[in-house]
Amino acid sequence: MVFKALRQKRVDALMLVWLTFFCQLLLVVEIFSYLATDTDQRQAIATMNFVIFISFGRFVCAIILHLSLIEEIEGAMKMMKYVANHSYMFDNPRNAFMIAFM
Repeated sequence: MVFKALRQKRVDALMLVWLTFFCQLLLVVEIFSYLATDTDQRQAIATMNFVIFISFGRFVCAIILHLSLIEEIEGAMKMMKYVANHSYMFDNPRNAFMIAFM
């Protein structure tokens, strides 16, 4: 039972990785196609907020990134709470808290 849950988590993570990869690949292709067609705007490559496809690609990649980090942040917060509530169990609770914070 536990192995099925772990396997499902790995499959879910792999699907997120592939989705992120293809979204970023699409974003790179869109940027290069934009630069290839519009030579006058090559100076504005740093901002590019006025191109809707590039902005949408950035938005999708940012959402996937934040959703994939939820479990990591939740685990770190639980560790920090444990250190704060059980500081007597650590030689140096400040170091333990900072390690959980990282």
